[in-house]
Amino acid sequence: MKRLKQRLIGTTLAAVALMLALFSHTALAVGSVAVSTDNLSVAYGGTGTFSITATNAAGRVDIASSDTDIATISDTSVFLDSGIENEGVKTITVTGAGVGTATITVTLTDVVTFDEEQLSSSTTYTVDVVVGPTIVEDAQLEFVTDNILLLNSGDFGDIEDRVEAGDSATISHLRGDGSEADNDTVMTGDKLRITISGVNFDYTLAFLGDVNRDGSINSADYIKIKKHIMETETIDEGSAIWFAADITKDDQVTSGDYVKVRLYIMDGTGEWRP
Repeated sequence: MKRLKQRLIGTTLAAVALMLALFSHTALAVGSVAVSTDNLSVAYGGTGTFSITATNAAGRVDIASSDTDIATISDTSVFLDSGIENEGVKTITVTGAGVGTATITVTLTDVVTFDEEQLSSSTTYTVDVVVGPTIVEDAQLEFVTDNILLLNSGDFGDIEDRVEAGDSATISHLRGDGSEADNDTVMTGDKLRITISGVNFDYTLAFLGDVNRDGSINSADYIKIKKHIMETETIDEGSAIWFAADITKDDQVTSGDYVKVRLYIMDGTGEWRP
């Protein structure tokens, strides 16, 4: 009986030792460092962020921008320690100093895992940054969604005057089908394309009052609004046509918008009544 007890105790101790070994193996898993993205888009004069995360590791990481005239960074060197609360993740802020492309390199300079394995100092991650255009908003031109621009005139030149994208950028006026516009008249559904270093930034245009997409404000526009109100031909909410029809800018298309268009046509001044 005594021997049996000793065997049981020995078996139990062995099982405990095995569990501790497994637990220790899990706790000391191979460490790593990761970067949240390899591509980042930043507006000219604006900022964007990416994060560097250490898992079961600690040490210094160096960060550098290939062209500080295009993209500057908030930190050039950070210390990561995933064993300290909130110290396992560092957020790097990238500021668009100029229009173009740059590469941010993240190099593991002196990082050791918690199982004392040295991570190679030659390991480098890259984040390709494209600094895009800035569009100046005012009473004439405004963003109504992230990619829909509402303008109060039908002249594409008014849009070009408000684009800040640098000398290397190409500005194109496209029709809704993607073809190049043959004149400066804007029709709701047209596109503004800004091309920088081979990257296209596309925005859909909504010309206030041009509901039927012919580049002018006429009776066909208020008829289209009337059909929407009567529910015989609805306008998709959130579309470029929707914002062109929402003359009062109250996020709905109602009889108030219908009246506004009729008065605009009757006045003949080319100005909206307050």
